[in-house]
This record gives sequence, structure tokens and C-alpha cells, in this order.
Amino acid sequence: MPTFPFPTAQMNAEEEMESETGTTAVGVCWGMSGDNLPPASKVTEMLRENGFTVVRLYTPDSAALVALGSTGICVVVGAPNYDLPALAHGRTAATAAWIRENIQAYPTVLFRFVVVGNEVSSADMQLLVPAMETSTPRSRRLVWDTSR
Repeated sequence: MPTFPFPTAQMNAEEEMESETGTTAVGVCWGMSGDNLPPASKVTEMLRENGFTVVRLYTPDSAALVALGSTGICVVVGAPNYDLPALAHGRTAATAAWIRENIQAYPTVLFRFVVVGNEVSSADMQLLVPAMETSTPRSRRLVWDTSR
């Protein structure tokens, strides 16, 4: 188990995960905004070396998803805010296309959740619920369909 400078926060996060699932899991958010970021293969290596079992990607970054394939690390991937209009108004076809391009294209990745939007602006707030509604039932069938 990695050591963190804030043991109280670490302990609380572990206790919360343990009480809900009966197991302990530690996850991290993998941001892509920045300069001089290490390559995805190096980040994945660091995640594994430090015992992280879950990672959140705010967007379905191809290099990150390829690097996470076959690692055993569970992935929570986000449909970014710029996809909200298509998901909210495109209905099933847009959702199916998004799932095909961003989930099914990476069969060796262990996807845990698909989340919709992140820090959505008030101007786009009206898109959030329709995007979630169109994504939920359809995406569950598409993501876990083993015949892909």
C-alpha cells in the first residue's frame, strides 16, 4: 500500500470503500491537462507499482486506454462536456457511436463506469440529464455486450 502525506484522508477513503464493497480499493484521477506529462505507459506502470486498482479518465484518451488494457486496473471513463449535445439530442445513435468509439474499441480494458460530464457550466446544465438518460440503459447493454 502506498504512503500518502495525508494518512487521515487515505484511511477515510479506504474505510469508505471497504464498508461499501467488503474490499479495499484505492483509485486516482488521471488528468491529461499539463506540460511534460509522462507517456501513458509510464503512468500505467506507476499506477500498478503504487497499488492503484481504479483510475478515472475525464475523457476517453486513446493512449491511456491502450496502456490500461490488460492491466487489471478498473477504468471510470467520462463522456466529456463537448459530447453532451450529441448525447442529449442524438439519442440512441449518438450513444451507440460514442460507446463503439470509446468503449468497445478497447476490449482489453476493464471499464467500471461511464460518467457523463464534468464541472458542467450552467449554460450546458440542461443537457446533462438528457445525456445521462439516453446513455444509461443503452450503454449498459453496449458496454457489457460480450459479442462485440
